[in-house]
Amino acid sequence: MKKIILILLSVIIVGSTMNVGGLEKETLLIKTEDTSLVDQYAKNTVYELLLTHTNYDYEICNSIKLGGGIKVYNQENLNYYLYPIFINERVRYVYRIVHDEKGYSGIVSELLAYQFNELIETKTKNNVIAISNNDLVVSSDDNIIVWSNDKLNNVEYSKEYIMYLSKEKKSVMEKDVLSFIEIPKKTLKVEARAYYNLAIDYKDVQGSNPWCGGHVAANIIRYMTGNTTVYASTIAKFGGVSANSSISRSLIKNYAAAVPGILVSEYNGVGNLTYSVVEGQLKVKRPIYGAFHYANNSSARHAIVVHGIDGGTVKVRNPWYAYSETYPLTNYAYVAANGQKMIQDGFMTFAKVN
Repeated sequence: MKKIILILLSVIIVGSTMNVGGLEKETLLIKTEDTSLVDQYAKNTVYELLLTHTNYDYEICNSIKLGGGIKVYNQENLNYYLYPIFINERVRYVYRIVHDEKGYSGIVSELLAYQFNELIETKTKNNVIAISNNDLVVSSDDNIIVWSNDKLNNVEYSKEYIMYLSKEKKSVMEKDVLSFIEIPKKTLKVEARAYYNLAIDYKDVQGSNPWCGGHVAANIIRYMTGNTTVYASTIAKFGGVSANSSISRSLIKNYAAAVPGILVSEYNGVGNLTYSVVEGQLKVKRPIYGAFHYANNSSARHAIVVHGIDGGTVKVRNPWYAYSETYPLTNYAYVAANGQKMIQDGFMTFAKVN
C-alpha cells in the first residue's frame, strides 16, 4: 500500500510562502495533469540513463519498475518531472526530467530516492506526497513534514498553518484535502528488454581503401585489449596487404592469434544475426564483427561493428562514419546513412582468453 502512493500519484505543485503568526510557512497549490508524453520519454530513456550513470548491470536494469510521474512547477517556470525508480522493490533512484524549449532531458538522483524511501517507511496513514521549492513534502493525518535537500533539517509544520488551494485557487477545508487530490488510476509499466551499449572508442574512419574488415577488427581489438596502437593499417601491414586490396577474415584471425589474450571465432555464415546471439555476446562485453553484402550487388561486401542492442534494435558502427547507427534485427538488413542497403551474411565474435 505504501508503494502504491508513489506509483499512482501524479500531481502538480507550486511552492510559495505566507506568514502565519510571524512564522513563514508553506502554501501548496496542488493540481493534477496528464503526463503521458513525459511518461513515454521516461520509458524510452531510463535504461540508457541508468547504465550510463550508475553501477547497475544490464540484468538489474531490465527488472526495474518506474513509478508514476510527479510534475513540479518552480518560480523560474522551468517545469520538471520526477519518476521514482524501483529496483528490488525499493526506490533506488529518482529520474528527474526537465522540459524546456529544447525538449526533454533527464538525470538520476540518489538524494531524492533517499527521501522517497523515508516516506515509504513512514508509519502514518493517508500520506500525500508532493514537492515544494525542491523539498519533498508529505502530508499525514497529523502534520506536514518537509524533507530539506540537505537531509539534515527535518521540519514539522502543524496543519493549522497550512492553506490548501484548489485548481480554482479556493481554500479547501482541512478535512477535505485528501478527497480533493485526484489520484490517477494508472501505472507506468516499463517493458523488460535487453539494453547493452559497449563504449567502444573508435579511432579512425575508413577512407578510400577497401579495409572495412580491418577497421572493424581494429576497433574491436582496441576495445578488448586496451591497446590503442592497433589500427586497420596495423593489420594490413601484418598481412602485407596493399592499399587497393581488402583485409580478409582469415588475415584478421591470424592477426588476432598473434595478439595475447584474444581469440576470434570461426566465421559463422548463418546469415541473419538473431536476438539471442547479439544479446548473448554483448552481455559478456564482446562486440560482434558483422559481415554484409550489398542488396544490389551480392559480390560487394562490407563489415560493421555490432556494439549495442535496445530491445529489437541493434546499434552498429559502420567504418564509413564517425558515429553509430541503428536498425531493427527483424529486418535482417542494414541501410547506411548514404542509402546503401546491405544484407547480413554472417558474423565473427571476439573473446578474451587467459
